[in-house]
Amino acid sequence: MSTLTELVRSAAALAQGGAIACASNGHLWESDGGRACPKGSANCSQTVYLCERCGAYDYGDPGGPAHEECSLTCALRR
Repeated sequence: MSTLTELVRSAAALAQGGAIACASNGHLWESDGGRACPKGSANCSQTVYLCERCGAYDYGDPGGPAHEECSLTCALRR
């Protein structure tokens, strides 16, 4: 069963063209929690991002804000 938030995100993605809008305009990232960064010390965390347009998550893939955060911030804390 979907939560109300998931339903609203899905409706917004459909209204805005979802992945098509992200392909041409880029993702609209919002913070959606965090996780331990796989680089750097165990005490360094990175933000997990969710695209408000298409529902994609960024857990640190190259090119996304979580990757940059982890690579630049946490890698320096070794």
